[in-house]
Amino acid sequence: MTSMTRTSPPFTRLRRARAAAGRVLHLAAVGATLLVALLLGLALLPNAWGWSSMVVTSGSMQPALDPGDVVLVEPRDATALEPMDIVTYVAADGSRVTHRIIDKSTDSEGTSFITKGDANEEADPSVVKSRNVLGQVHYSVPRVGYLIAWARTPLGLIALALGLAYVAFGGSGRRQGDASDQGTSNDVAEVDEDHTALVKT
Repeated sequence: MTSMTRTSPPFTRLRRARAAAGRVLHLAAVGATLLVALLLGLALLPNAWGWSSMVVTSGSMQPALDPGDVVLVEPRDATALEPMDIVTYVAADGSRVTHRIIDKSTDSEGTSFITKGDANEEADPSVVKSRNVLGQVHYSVPRVGYLIAWARTPLGLIALALGLAYVAFGGSGRRQGDASDQGTSNDVAEVDEDHTALVKT
């Protein structure tokens, strides 16, 4: 009785493993870059419609808002704001604060608000005049503030640019590489045919 056994050279298995690892790394790089771009878009695109985006830097509004969250602020008329609304305003020192309205009053000088951070025991020390209110917070994107801060650094800008370039131009190269791998696999199959061993029993 004669049986035929095919031998697979070690370099064939190594080549296939390397090609599979390359495809996994390619998909991971594309996925990570697109995810970062999507999150940044969600945080920054509303600026095109007159909204503004702010990065939360403290825990004074926890659990509603965490440090690193990005809040999307819609410009609103002060008369339309009510207690329990979350607003962003310019404080006396020029900083921007995002707190909740707990009281509202109107007098000869206009509308003013008492605000408080949800995690704070006391209300904010200064009354907030309507002219200092930038708008009402409607949405927040968790943790994206860290990405925005990183993307604004030289290293972040370079990494994001390289990632987007890879997504835009690296895909075609990857497809060509896959085709080349396929051709190599066919060549190896032919080599295997030539290295067929005959085993007699």
